[in-house]
Amino acid sequence: MKKLLFLAFIILWLSSFGQLPILKEEVEICNMPNHGPFKLFPTKQIETFTIYNKTGKEIEFGRYGEYRCKRVGHLNKDSSYNVHIYTKVFYSKLNYIEFSFYDSIGNLSRKETWFYKNNKKNDLGDALIYKYGSNNKLLRTIGYTDSDKIARTSTFIYDKFNNETEEIDSEYELIYDLHKTVRITKKLNSYDSLKRIICSIDSTDGKFTNKTKYIRPIDTNIVIELRYDTPDDTSLYLCLETRSTYKNNKLYSRKIRRSRGLLNPNKSDTTDEYDEYIRVYNADGTLDRINCYHKEPSSAEPYLSDDYYIYKYYK
Repeated sequence: MKKLLFLAFIILWLSSFGQLPILKEEVEICNMPNHGPFKLFPTKQIETFTIYNKTGKEIEFGRYGEYRCKRVGHLNKDSSYNVHIYTKVFYSKLNYIEFSFYDSIGNLSRKETWFYKNNKKNDLGDALIYKYGSNNKLLRTIGYTDSDKIARTSTFIYDKFNNETEEIDSEYELIYDLHKTVRITKKLNSYDSLKRIICSIDSTDGKFTNKTKYIRPIDTNIVIELRYDTPDDTSLYLCLETRSTYKNNKLYSRKIRRSRGLLNPNKSDTTDEYDEYIRVYNADGTLDRINCYHKEPSSAEPYLSDDYYIYKYYK
C-alpha cells in the first residue's frame, strides 16, 4: 500500500512539470480623474477584479464605484411638488461583487450579486440559478430578486450537434406581487460545418430588432461582424473587425476596428476607430498584463490609454 501511495505521489509530482501556474486574480485598472480645486492630478483606480479558485474557475467578479442616490421632495407655494435626485459615485469603494458557486462536478450552479456600502456587504441584488440537462448542457437560468421572486428566465435550445441555436429570455414585472411578462427576447443562431457561428438574429416580443453576420476570411485570424437593423440586410449600421495576432503560439494582440461602412480586411483605413489590446507575458509564459491602446478617427496614431489589466497566479 505504501509503495502504491509513493508511486502516485511521484506521478503527481512529475505531472506538475511543464504546467503553467493557475490564474488567481485579474484586475482592471483605469485612470480616474479627480475633479475639484484641490484634486488636480488623476489617480490610478481599480475598476474591476476577478478572482479564481485553484481549479481556475471564477468565484468573484467585483466592480468599484459605490453609487448613492438621494431623492429630495419640495412642496411649492402653488401646491405642486418637485422631486430632485442627487447622485454621487465613490470610485475607491466597492459597488458590488458577483459570487459564483459550483456543483460537485464543476458546473456553475448559482450566482449572487451583492451590493456594498462603505466596503461592507449591504444588500442582495439578485440571484441566478443554473439548470442542466443529462448531458451537462445548460438548459435554463432563473433569476430571483432579493425577495425570492422570479425576475427573469433564460431558456437554451440546441441542435443535434450541440450547437446553441436559440436563446429565449423573459423578464417579469414585479409589482404588488403580480408576475406579468413584460418582454420576451429571442436569439436565433446558425453555424457552419466547423461549429462556428455565422449568423445571429435578435427579436423582442416577436419583432425583429437586430441581425449580425460573421465573416471569416480564409487563412486569416480575422472575424468581421456586419450588424444590420433590417432583416433583408439593406441597412448596415456597424461593422466590426477583430484581428488576432499570435507569437510563439500565444495570443499577442487583439485589434478591434469599428466603422459605419464596410471594412476592407486587407487595408487599414487611417480614419477608422479602433482599440488594440497588447499582451505582455512573463518569462514562464504566464500573462503579466494587457496594455490597451485606442485610436480616434481624428488622431493620426493610436495612444496608450491609462486602462490596463494585470494578472496574479497561485504559487
